[in-house]
Order: sequence, then structure tokens, then C-alpha cells
Amino acid sequence: WNDAVAFCEWAGKRLPTEEEWEFAARGGLEDQLFPWGGHSEEDLHSRCNTFQGSFPTHPEPQDGFQGTAPANSYQPNNFGLYNTVGNVWE
Repeated sequence: WNDAVAFCEWAGKRLPTEEEWEFAARGGLEDQLFPWGGHSEEDLHSRCNTFQGSFPTHPEPQDGFQGTAPANSYQPNNFGLYNTVGNVWE
């Protein structure tokens, strides 16, 4: 977060508010369970990069990505934004 704020200050910009981020991440969709719509949780691995395997010690990256995935590995949302969910975990 600190690095992102520093970059924004350098660029003369700001980070989005939580409300702005939610709107952008959902691609304009409202009242949907997931940012890509109301599809099932089974869609998760084909729509975003999540941990696969026995967390946290035995990863089994069925999607081919050990760790993060390249930004355009999954389809963008309705606004053309990539990886607004599910490419990193804390």
C-alpha cells in the first residue's frame, strides 16, 4: 500500500476509494456473488489465480502457475481490467 501511495503521489494521482475499487473490480455488475457474475465457485480456477493443492505447504498448480500468473492469463472483466481478484494471497 505504501508503495502504491508513493507512486500515486509521484504521478499526481490517487488510489481509488473502496467504493470505486469495488465498482471497477466488479466490472459494473451489481448484486452478483462473484465479480464475473453469479456463477458457481467451481468457476474460480478458470477465472482467477487461486491456491490449488493442500494449503499452504503442498501447492498443486493445475493452472500452470506456481505463485502469481501473468496479468492477461484470465479474461478481463466488463471494463477490460485484468486480475482484479485472485492473483495473490496474503
